[in-house]
Amino acid sequence: MIKITLLKTLFYELDPERIEIVEVCRYKDRIFHRIEKSFDSAPEIKSVTVEERYLPYSVLYYLTVNDEPKPVDVNGEPARWILEFFKEYRPDFLRSDLQEYLNHNPMDILQCFEVGKIPSYRRRFAYSDLTMTTMEDIRNGNVKKDERKATFPGIQFRS
Repeated sequence: MIKITLLKTLFYELDPERIEIVEVCRYKDRIFHRIEKSFDSAPEIKSVTVEERYLPYSVLYYLTVNDEPKPVDVNGEPARWILEFFKEYRPDFLRSDLQEYLNHNPMDILQCFEVGKIPSYRRRFAYSDLTMTTMEDIRNGNVKKDERKATFPGIQFRS
């Protein structure tokens, strides 16, 4: 697993529909998922925030701990918190031989997951507020008149 995949997985698993204690904050093109939870193996960490930031051709993910202004690396104390989080909420994402692996190797959070079991979290559509108009819809009269103009023919905005 690579670091951005881990952060993306953590961002989507910190979803208020999955875990009710998660807070969501939006600021322009940035989305923050925040949880206040501490584990015995990482007592210094009281809250974790994962940020999803949209850029022109990519999406970046950042991890901040205890409401600090700068993002932190996933190694060290955050790695122990992330591992405990996934042990509690999504143990099926972790390796089946995790304890044996940790006994014989130094902790590397990126090696603790079964990548094939983690979903891709891809969105179904690039723009979720747009719908496609087909010829069948036009023939059946199911198309509403919309005065807004889209850049591509055949795309309409949802009302």
